[in-house]
Amino acid sequence: MNLDLALKAFLEEADELLEQMESLLLGTTQAALSGDDLNALFRVMHTLKGSAGIFGFDYLVGFAHEAESVLDRVREGTQPLDASLVALLLACHDHVKACIAAWVSGQAIDEEEGRPLRQRLSFLLETPESAPVVDSATEPARRWRIQVGFGPDILRDGMEPTEIFAYLGSLVSIESIVADLSGLPGRDSFDPCRCYLGFDLLVSGEVDEPTLSGAFGFVQDCSSVRISPVTDSDAPPQDEPAGDDGGDDLAAVPLPIAAKVAQGHRMVKVEASRIDQMIDLVGELVIASSAASLLAQRHHDAELGETASQIAVLVEAIRSRVLGMRMVEIGDIFGRFPRLVRDLSVETGKPVRLVVHGSETELDKSMVDRLGEPLTHLLRNAIDHGIEAAEVRAAAGKPLEGTVTLSARHEAGSIVIELTDDGGGMDVGKILARARERGLIGATEIVSESDILALIFLPGFSTATQVTALSGRGVGMDAVRQAIDDLRGTIDMTTRPGAGSSFRLRLPLTLAIIDGFLVRVAGNAFVVPLDRVVECLEIRASDVPEEAFGYIELRGRVLPLVVLSGFLGLERRAVRRRNVVVVRFGERQAGLVVDDLEGECQIVVKPLGGLFRHLKALSGSTILGNGAVALILDVSALIDAATHDAARRAGGSAIRGTASPLQEQGGG
Repeated sequence: MNLDLALKAFLEEADELLEQMESLLLGTTQAALSGDDLNALFRVMHTLKGSAGIFGFDYLVGFAHEAESVLDRVREGTQPLDASLVALLLACHDHVKACIAAWVSGQAIDEEEGRPLRQRLSFLLETPESAPVVDSATEPARRWRIQVGFGPDILRDGMEPTEIFAYLGSLVSIESIVADLSGLPGRDSFDPCRCYLGFDLLVSGEVDEPTLSGAFGFVQDCSSVRISPVTDSDAPPQDEPAGDDGGDDLAAVPLPIAAKVAQGHRMVKVEASRIDQMIDLVGELVIASSAASLLAQRHHDAELGETASQIAVLVEAIRSRVLGMRMVEIGDIFGRFPRLVRDLSVETGKPVRLVVHGSETELDKSMVDRLGEPLTHLLRNAIDHGIEAAEVRAAAGKPLEGTVTLSARHEAGSIVIELTDDGGGMDVGKILARARERGLIGATEIVSESDILALIFLPGFSTATQVTALSGRGVGMDAVRQAIDDLRGTIDMTTRPGAGSSFRLRLPLTLAIIDGFLVRVAGNAFVVPLDRVVECLEIRASDVPEEAFGYIELRGRVLPLVVLSGFLGLERRAVRRRNVVVVRFGERQAGLVVDDLEGECQIVVKPLGGLFRHLKALSGSTILGNGAVALILDVSALIDAATHDAARRAGGSAIRGTASPLQEQGGG
């Protein structure tokens, strides 16, 4: 048996099962669980017990058995699933997770931690049951026929069929096992690593079909399993191979329609690193395709151009498919937070509920993995600082239970994540006073509310009067801003006194390959993400300001300008007319003044090295089809710089300690 493969499968399944268990238990705070949900909750511990038994993980077998027994009472209706039991089962969930982690790493299991949990479980099991009302028609059959055809690669996958039968024997009495040998090949074509066997079993015991099916949980994806209740007349003959007529191969036994569908849509798990490697190769393919198109244009070769166009179409299709493989639902990370909110609610003594919208929204898996920490900080901040104590909310005429809403949606080629609370809102005056106290803002300086709120993202800035276990040191929000910057995103916030605060994160859907718009400034190539481009204009050179910033009137409104040659410290060429690329980010727009427009392109995003991380107006680089390097412009930073300058011209001021993108560039 390949223990490495089997152990990996066990750990993946355990992680999925425990996640399902936590989700179901937390769902009890919103509504009572259905019968199917209760059965699913029972099967989590039941399956973990069986899988642990295969690996000789005796402690987990014993612990899971006691939890399983309590859950069995819950689904039978003799034990209420009240708040105290939910808390106990969540603690059991955490203990099982810790035990598996310790076991895998070779550390000792903390049995002392589990002792009080086992005592509470034992107490519930020792309590006399109240007899539930059971419909006799729903009682499990005493005898079952199990027809199983193991997949040919089950041995290569690290599974041993006889171990499954050994575990099955702990659940029921196995009356007979008949092997189907009809699939065995001749000696010359026999492969010792391939499974050719099927089996027909007759078992008896007080079990139901889901329990029996759970014994084959590890192999159901690659095997056919059929379970049916039998009477004496239905039992298979014991002197013939398994099958409906005694001589058929098990592969010919008709399977339920659902089983056929499942076999036709099998899932294949692939390591994320392999997909990353494929994306890198697709990126190089994009560059090569661009080079072929450029070569065809340069030599005015129509046939080569047509072939290059067909290749480009195929490359785009491959790109979309490969990137789609990396896209996952953001619910993968949202699912962690109901438990976090529940625990924080208990810790702070504030009744809080979490409302989630848009869990099905998709984005790159690599970004999902990196969003956990910043969203956790925001949730902690919302509950610790935003939501008021119950008595304060009551005095204000608000519901005693606070609400935190987490939502996600696609918008203009980006993903927008919003976290909103209905708490007391932020005290802008208190933040301003703290900033003046620390010398971040002059005593007489006038600043906007958005600039004041931006101060909470500074390292070490906090208005908390005392440090708690949750917050108060002024490090969490700085970590949030840094994480979002690393993802080439932005974060904005608004607040309403007495009504709560809202944080809006805007992020690109992927960090790998994007559609871009190629421009040139002083002979240098730059790429603007295409989903940020609104339109292109041509203006007279005399209308372009001499400085790095300015503005023009566009259809009756003022459009801030960033003159890229001045902003980046490049030579300004003497020309009669210049081009303006109007870009947007969220609800804001600005114009980028460039020399030449070269059109759309597909680019592979390459990260900038550590030496260039301070250049806030650049988000990465790429290699063009001709081998030249182009820099990718950070539209958000450029719009920030333009609007910052516009505010300065209008009489506002920059906050000390928060350098603008212009200051970071050292230009202008």
